[in-house]
Amino acid sequence: MRVLIEIYESILLALKAVWSNKVRSFLTTLSVVVGVSFVTLMGWILQGLDNALEETLSMFGQDVVHVDRWDWTNQTDWRELIKRKPLRLKHFKELEPKLDFAQYAYPSTRNNGATIKRLDRAIKDAMVIGTTDEAAFGLASNMESGRFFSSVEAQHASPVAVIGSLVAEHLFPEGAPLGKRIKYKGRNYTVIGVLSSRATLIMDFVDKEVYIPMKSFVNQNGKTQILITVKGLPHLTQEQTSDELIGAMRSVRNLSPGSKEDFSVNSSEALAEMFDEFRIVVWGVGLILTGLSFFVGVVGITNIMFVSVTERKREIGVRKALGARRRSIILQFLTEAVVLCIIGAFMSLALCSAIVYFAVTQFELTFAPPHIPPFWAFAAIATASIFGVLSGLIPAMSGARISPIEALRYE
Repeated sequence: MRVLIEIYESILLALKAVWSNKVRSFLTTLSVVVGVSFVTLMGWILQGLDNALEETLSMFGQDVVHVDRWDWTNQTDWRELIKRKPLRLKHFKELEPKLDFAQYAYPSTRNNGATIKRLDRAIKDAMVIGTTDEAAFGLASNMESGRFFSSVEAQHASPVAVIGSLVAEHLFPEGAPLGKRIKYKGRNYTVIGVLSSRATLIMDFVDKEVYIPMKSFVNQNGKTQILITVKGLPHLTQEQTSDELIGAMRSVRNLSPGSKEDFSVNSSEALAEMFDEFRIVVWGVGLILTGLSFFVGVVGITNIMFVSVTERKREIGVRKALGARRRSIILQFLTEAVVLCIIGAFMSLALCSAIVYFAVTQFELTFAPPHIPPFWAFAAIATASIFGVLSGLIPAMSGARISPIEALRYE
């Protein structure tokens, strides 16, 4: 009970000291605001980055794998990659009968940086993708309006297209793109479907995609290399699907036992491992910068607390002469340092909340929340408390060791 009374009295004394030295208290809290703001904003940015990574991985699906000439994780030597023969449609046709372990599979090819026109409007950085009607299984949940092209339309190279949300927004500002025509390389395509927005911080280009039948794409662009997407049966894990697919592709490529694959099977699990390495690096840099900010803040507050102890030597002497224990003196200055830091933390949270809200609303940072997450708000207050304890401990112990006689003589 006595300890609680001492803490209560220390808080009152701390608030009185803060109020009586407004300028110094304000300057002290500034160093806290800078340090805690850095911790809070760094946490907000890193959490937003984690969200963007998770959103990107979810786009690939947990049980979907992709056969490509290229290794998406960059773990294969590029000199080996460029020697690989491209995947062609003929390879998919040979592979398809062997896919008894798949729910669906489809080839796709793309033309990056394509120009899509509609009347006097154009978008010059679109991605035109040629594929089959099987791609509808992977995109069904992302259809905002309309439909995907059918097997009949795919077989007959019908001039139909499914467009991404940004393409629709740019070419059809008045809305209602369904049934309207767009032009790609001089050929008109009728829009039969519009995809909802799927863009993430890392893959912001997906909303600029335009899907057309594979035969239509080949007719306009000629022979092209493809990507093969395969979704395994429900009872298979992604790793099992990958293993089955590797065996089937080795057969298609006529690879002898023991020879290296001249293709890559890419999955979200492999990408997750690559992202984990990237996340560790980013978090490591963030923690180092946060530590430096933390150190600078502690040094600044410690110096100011030493000044406070020196100025109040006479007060310390009077309290000791009246029977105050060393513990009470230490608690008084520790509490003052903690109170100053917590005030700075609340100022920092107000400032960071304004910065975060402005950044999200003005720059449309969809990957990050428009507020400081509760965990990081709590972390800011906890960090400020640690600031206070570390900053006030040495000055408080220094003040508690002063003898009453020496303190009373101080002018």
